[in-house]
Amino acid sequence: MIWKLYAVPRIFIVCVLISVFVPFGLSSETGEKRVLTFEDVMKFKEIHGPVISEDGSRIAYSAQPDRGDGEVVVHNLKSGSRYVVERGSAPRISRDSKWVVMMVKPKAVDLEKSQKDKPKDGMALLETATGEVTRFEKVQSFALSDDSRWVTYLHHKEEERPQEKGDKTALEEEEAAREAVDDKKGQKKKETGSLLVLRKLDTAEEMKIPYVLDYAFDPSSKYLALTVSSPEEIEDGLYYVDLMQASLPRNPITRKKEAKFSSLVWAEKGSRLAFLVSIEDEGKNHAGYFSLWTWDGQTKATKLAVGADASPGGWVIPEKNRVFWSKDGRRLFFGFKPVEIHQAVLKAEEKDEKKEIKEADLFDREEILKKKELDVWHWNDPRIKTNEKKMWPRVKDQTYLSVYHTDSGSFVQLADRDLPRVEVNDNPDFALGYSNVPYLKELTWYGELEDVYQVNM
Repeated sequence: MIWKLYAVPRIFIVCVLISVFVPFGLSSETGEKRVLTFEDVMKFKEIHGPVISEDGSRIAYSAQPDRGDGEVVVHNLKSGSRYVVERGSAPRISRDSKWVVMMVKPKAVDLEKSQKDKPKDGMALLETATGEVTRFEKVQSFALSDDSRWVTYLHHKEEERPQEKGDKTALEEEEAAREAVDDKKGQKKKETGSLLVLRKLDTAEEMKIPYVLDYAFDPSSKYLALTVSSPEEIEDGLYYVDLMQASLPRNPITRKKEAKFSSLVWAEKGSRLAFLVSIEDEGKNHAGYFSLWTWDGQTKATKLAVGADASPGGWVIPEKNRVFWSKDGRRLFFGFKPVEIHQAVLKAEEKDEKKEIKEADLFDREEILKKKELDVWHWNDPRIKTNEKKMWPRVKDQTYLSVYHTDSGSFVQLADRDLPRVEVNDNPDFALGYSNVPYLKELTWYGELEDVYQVNM
């Protein structure tokens, strides 16, 4: 079966709107009709991300114009009350319907004016019973616990201001010189975290944890998992906060020097956590090779599920991954990536690292020639070059689905180059596979063509 999608140009939609509304005109305050303008069209607000509370008593949504400031609107369907939070976006309602948390965008005019040091997003916390709004500055993300007791939010990392040379001590200048030498050797700067705040909703009590990179609430609301990456590396590791104890102790799950953690994912039941770990090992040339681990919140035991060395030949577990549990918690899904693509992405990232550009470089013949590129395309290639370039952002981050069976401790690679897409459901034995590989040439002329497979897990 051939599926075709037709894109409608945006300017055509605008023209249709104008042709519909212009005959009727717009009424002004004096009652006179006026012509609809492009400015009016750009001010039309579109609803994004509507959510409804679990008890069905409240709805919240973001209303965003094409240009300008949007808002979050919260409706109480029982009382008819309505609250509006200016510049709000992406609202979330707590399960007990008492709170609405949302991101707050900077003023559109401030974003337009700022070329550098653009203002950061913030966060707003609305109490639905009173409409009282509490705002927080420089917040990049947040999460609500499923028991509606906690909200946690991660601040933006504070930007380091360059110091004048005369303001530095001799020791600081020596350290800066050493760092400059390291940069020239191609060593990457370590990614450090920022301030995480854990807030109890009913009392407004807060606990602050510095240098956090990632975090995730346990669905049972017993634990908060988080990763720490500090400049000194003393506290680096994966931790959990015990939310059932009043003192909120922070305990290590694993602490490894020069380790990198990602993809913190909890199972729906049993307080089991899955995560990826990579240890930089230049001797083995395994930079960016990750292993899949699990942690049991009941026994406090960690287990290596799939090690980096256990990956099939020519494949690697990358940092950017799609990790998720089955509903019954017996299967853990993750992705592999071809080694050559993984290495190509790493080299491209190293090449694109920011470097100081001098004015003389603008006219340097060698520097100009370095940027010259040559595209070679063969008539028998599966994709034409323009399509290949357009697909590259998706291809470079694509992973091929695999499954780890917790009962047997074994894993199976479900997708590969010939069967690139596999989708799972509640069936514990089979998944659906899709492949357009045999039809890549035809896609240019005929649109989407796929073979469908039954995949035994």
